Amino acid sequence: MSKMIPYQLHKASIDVLLEYEKALIDKIGDNGGIYVLYKGKKIYYIGKAIKLKQRIKQHFTDKHKNKWDHFSLYVVSDKKFIPQLERVLISMIKPSGNNLFYQREIKRAEKELKKAISDLMQKHIDCLFYKEEPRKNKTKYKIIKKAYKGKVYTAILNRDGTVKYKNKIYPSLTAAAKQICKYKSISGPRFWKLS
Repeated sequence: MSKMIPYQLHKASIDVLLEYEKALIDKIGDNGGIYVLYKGKKIYYIGKAIKLKQRIKQHFTDKHKNKWDHFSLYVVSDKKFIPQLERVLISMIKPSGNNLFYQREIKRAEKELKKAISDLMQKHIDCLFYKEEPRKNKTKYKIIKKAYKGKVYTAILNRDGTVKYKNKIYPSLTAAAKQICKYKSISGPRFWKLS
């Protein structure tokens, strides 16, 4: 056995748990880990437990009752890795019993990714357009100007990346530039000479 997983039992029948519970509990001890419930040859559910010896028996009476007939368990020596291991296995295998968990994980991951992208975009706006370290300057906007076809156009670049031009808010530099020059394809940062 590896140091990471010092004990494992692969695809044992429910009968093993019922008939040899004491021997199994002695082997597992107070360790936590990952367990897998099967229905026939198919993986039905993957779970984690800080105390494996108690957790699997709970599935005899909870919502998973009669939905599995075999189980595997993997004692994990370092408890801090248990949630990550469970998440990876569920994401890869997508067992039917974990459907709700999997959907929640997808939503959580999407939310985290959106926030990371939003934070990165804000950092780029701060660094590229304001030519300063992010968030050091308290100014919420920057006045930008562009000479185009003999006329000077003035707009306000807000810190959130929106642009105010002629009392209308545009979602980006490009959207405001398109309003001025009427081109369908134009680079806003290049038009306003900010890149």
